[in-house]
Amino acid sequence: MNTLMNILMNTLMNTLTNNFLVGLTSPQVDCGADAKGRDGPERLRSSLTNRKYSISAAFLLSTPLLITGCADDNAAADAIAAVVTCRLEKGSPPPPTPAASAPPAFNEIDWKMPSCTTGALPPPMCPSTTTVEFTEETAAPDHIPLPQAITYAQSPPTSGPHRAQWAKWGEFVHLPAQRWLHNLEHGGVALLYHPCADPKIIQQLRGFARCQPAGKGGDPFRWVMSPSADLETQWTIVAWKWRISGNCFDAAAVGKFLDQHYNKSSEDVPNHGSWNFMYMGL
Repeated sequence: MNTLMNILMNTLMNTLTNNFLVGLTSPQVDCGADAKGRDGPERLRSSLTNRKYSISAAFLLSTPLLITGCADDNAAADAIAAVVTCRLEKGSPPPPTPAASAPPAFNEIDWKMPSCTTGALPPPMCPSTTTVEFTEETAAPDHIPLPQAITYAQSPPTSGPHRAQWAKWGEFVHLPAQRWLHNLEHGGVALLYHPCADPKIIQQLRGFARCQPAGKGGDPFRWVMSPSADLETQWTIVAWKWRISGNCFDAAAVGKFLDQHYNKSSEDVPNHGSWNFMYMGL
């Protein structure tokens, strides 16, 4: 056990930052063989990448871990380090991409461009609670053509009418709800953050999305990400008819939310949309 902790400390100390959510919720992990015959690093890596465990780096480095059933300590440490490194490296913004020109049919009511006019939000006091809500617009999820306006009773909405042209999967400088709701109807989620959100929160959202495993049939994880002008918390993640919000990013709570509500809409469409205005990339 001491050998494993030494390996973890030496492997991760140079890369982890305090309170970056990674790894494990429980100090006990059984990576022994399962019904599919997986053992050692394969079982542990599968458990980690399938969102079953998540804690802060500080917890990982300060709490004794009971890891059983692995081929050896090196294999277990390598599996944990791989997931940690993924979350850290993939939390950086995507490289700049050529900006798509504004579409010829453009409705300003869709475009409430968020900006931080009040200064950065105070750093969240962590840990804090998250809120999960079921909400549903009374209007049917019809495709509304431009230039007809679309407004919502809820903010952010979780269902309702939207534009026919949905967005590419990935991150945007800004993506309005009238577009990303169609992505939710196709089984994806929208990762939204306050325009004045703590940069670490944005990094955690981005890294979490990029490190999600592929779904059934090998389809990539379906996500879009954008600032949102009307949030009352640092972040909100929206699935079809459901949303989870908080001020500290809680990967364990988000993982549970995804397990319950990801790709549970009426349409299962993994394809990219053609809307790419202000697209940044995956």
